[in-house]
Amino acid sequence: MMRNGPKKILALLLSGSMMAGLLTGCGGGANTAGSEPAAKTKAASDAADTAGATELTIGMSTTWETLTPFRNMSSYSILYGRMLYDTLAYRMADGSVIPVVAKEWSAEEDGKTWNIEIYDYVKDSAGNQITASDIVWMIGEQKNRALKPAFNRVQSVEQTGDYTLKVVMKEDIVGSIENVLQHTYVVSQAAFEASGDEFVSNVVSTSPYKVTNFVSGSSLTLEKRDDYWQDEALIDRVMANNLDKVTFKYISESSQQQIALETGEVNVFATIDSSLMPTFEENSQFVAAPSNYLIGNELFFSGHESSPLANNPDLCKAIAYAIDEQGIIDGVYGGLAARMYDAAPYGLLGYQESWKTEEYYSYDPEKAKEYLAKSGYQGEELVVLASNSTRNNRMLTMIQAYLLDVGINLKLNLVDRALYTASLTDGSAYDMVQVSAGGNDLPSFWGNRFDCNAYESGDATSRKDETLTDMIYSTWTSEGFTEENINAIHDYVNEHMYAYGICQPMTADVYSTSIGLNEKMMYWAGGIDFIASTYGQ
Repeated sequence: MMRNGPKKILALLLSGSMMAGLLTGCGGGANTAGSEPAAKTKAASDAADTAGATELTIGMSTTWETLTPFRNMSSYSILYGRMLYDTLAYRMADGSVIPVVAKEWSAEEDGKTWNIEIYDYVKDSAGNQITASDIVWMIGEQKNRALKPAFNRVQSVEQTGDYTLKVVMKEDIVGSIENVLQHTYVVSQAAFEASGDEFVSNVVSTSPYKVTNFVSGSSLTLEKRDDYWQDEALIDRVMANNLDKVTFKYISESSQQQIALETGEVNVFATIDSSLMPTFEENSQFVAAPSNYLIGNELFFSGHESSPLANNPDLCKAIAYAIDEQGIIDGVYGGLAARMYDAAPYGLLGYQESWKTEEYYSYDPEKAKEYLAKSGYQGEELVVLASNSTRNNRMLTMIQAYLLDVGINLKLNLVDRALYTASLTDGSAYDMVQVSAGGNDLPSFWGNRFDCNAYESGDATSRKDETLTDMIYSTWTSEGFTEENINAIHDYVNEHMYAYGICQPMTADVYSTSIGLNEKMMYWAGGIDFIASTYGQ
């Protein structure tokens, strides 16, 4: 019998005032345990009979530098992730979880021990049969590499049959098994080890698509396989594969994003720079569809002992008070962004409406100087790390000027995406790092950023705050996910000033009317899933 543990927490929240305004965007992030697909479809074959698009070129401002399945959380929302790798399960836009490679899963009485059965006919693009041993290997390897906090919550994993396995979680944590199912990429261990480069540039995949061209930091082309393992009638419509060929192009500069759409270099741009939204809203040849990505624009301060910002909340507060967030909203986003009142973006499950009425480090240069005087700062140069893009360059140049105005020297280290991703969780590589972080719920967001057991060096900035970690763990159960515990973490993070939420940008997917999009399917992380959508004239 299926155990729907995450439904308990959703029911608890729905019954209280804490729920007001929370279930926006992606539907709040509550999960349901495995079950048969809610809606079966033949959308892929039906779409072939229409006159709509069968091939698309999609522009994106974020990318995977390598194709390896061992990735950190910075790339969890990349649209083409599901095209490269099938997972055990898939999170839908409403927060529920449906089977993919995992046929079903159920919990034992302790709530921590889960029995998982996978389909017995899964094969990758090279014909390798996928068995439970491949899944056990992948979960164990993800746990050992410590790139995704979801796997840190796994106590043990063992094979119990050719197509069955047992996963024991450290605690009965709401949503923990669903996160493991969602983030477990399914590959053949033998094929992976034989590749020689860990699938860096080519993938032997269990997914419905195969890689036909990949240029790191530039483009990725995938074409639909004709030998996909799953019966099409068992593929939920939210995961339909309605395109024969898709090319993704990485374009970080906003001016180039506009040119690429207007010249037809790309048919679609996923999460376009918000400054371009008015341009395409007024152009009848395009549709600008607002996206519900629950992502903020934040600064996270290093917790590494080598940084002047570690254990110096006064200096971090001086930085926050020195930044004119409205100036950034107007100057970088053209007014198309909202203030933040926490390091976590508004809309995550658990976010408190009352936070919007609190004082949250509003621009105040005089107060910044007061905290600076108390901090012991001696004029040393602080380094901020960010991915190089038009928006980030503009924003960080403004922040650099704001900080200099109160007497803080800031060096900008804008690097290519590969180096940024490699350095993101190394607090010794920066004093502060610009991050666009979000998710579905506060416990997961906090765990990904502040769990001191999540990464080899500590939390996502190399900080080792066991008190905060224990507070976060307390919210991972239905009994502990309370207003009191949530507010306690909010107050703790803000008082110790581990991070500062600058603004929450509005985003949009822009697409040409010529593609004939007639039914949008929404991606679980926000925005349109153009692969599952249907096309016709």
